Amino acid sequence: MKKIVLALALVLGLAGSAMADQTHQCTAGDGQKFTIAVPEGWTAQDIEGGCAVAKADGSEFISVAYYQTSLNAKAFAEDLARKMNVTPEINEQEEGYVDFNAVVNGVKLNFTITADGTDGEAQVTTQKGESETLEMIFDSVAF
Repeated sequence: MKKIVLALALVLGLAGSAMADQTHQCTAGDGQKFTIAVPEGWTAQDIEGGCAVAKADGSEFISVAYYQTSLNAKAFAEDLARKMNVTPEINEQEEGYVDFNAVVNGVKLNFTITADGTDGEAQVTTQKGESETLEMIFDSVAF
């Protein structure tokens, strides 16, 4: 879990030139490969359990990662929030899916966690900003 927090700190500092490729290959926590779209003017970077895609000016980013866990979504979110030293209101949208907002290193982020506690995996999406581009990037994830 500490690595998740460190990965988030790294994501907050993403900068650089746009990638020439339109997709980036990522590695989930269990070693499976997946791809994610990288729009022009955005950069991709590997993080533990997945990857992050950031707009070059830093105004928006999204990370998608998969972690091995036996926790359900709410318990995973509570553990993640505790490790980040934040106390957000965790919104249980439906069984196995929660979200919360938190300020990390001065940046407002939205976290969504999907995990049912039985399949051994949690999907964690962290997002700064809201846009159709961010939705397109998330929707592009393919195993």
